[in-house]
This record gives sequence, structure tokens and C-alpha cells, in this order.
Amino acid sequence: MNEAFDLTSVRRTLQRGLASGLWTMENLDEESPSAALNRRCWAKHPMNKAFKIKPHVNLLRTEDEQGTAD
Repeated sequence: MNEAFDLTSVRRTLQRGLASGLWTMENLDEESPSAALNRRCWAKHPMNKAFKIKPHVNLLRTEDEQGTAD
């Protein structure tokens, strides 16, 4: 199945917003309040064991900057 959005264009859009001052890198590091609410509601749903939500990731940070959870 194809991705809904091209990762390159999403990163480009985030970079433009960062350059124009719409948000900061720290804003992008944090999950939005609505996404956090969605995650909490999904955790209570009976189907959550079959379908997992991907964890929040700042797409502008490299893997080295994000660190690993080992």
C-alpha cells in the first residue's frame, strides 16, 4: 500500500514552517495535545491489540539526534 504523504514533501513543509517561525524544533519534538488524546482513547479500545499507533517522531531530527530506546 502506498503512503498517504510523500515523506520528502512533509519534511520540506516542516522546514518551511520552521524557517518562517510558525513553530520551533521543540514544538515538533512534542506530540500535539489532540494526538495524545487520540492515543489515550485508543489505549482503552478493545481493538488496540490488533492495530498499533506509530509513536510520535520529529521528522526533522536525524536518528542520531533522536537516540535509540535500547
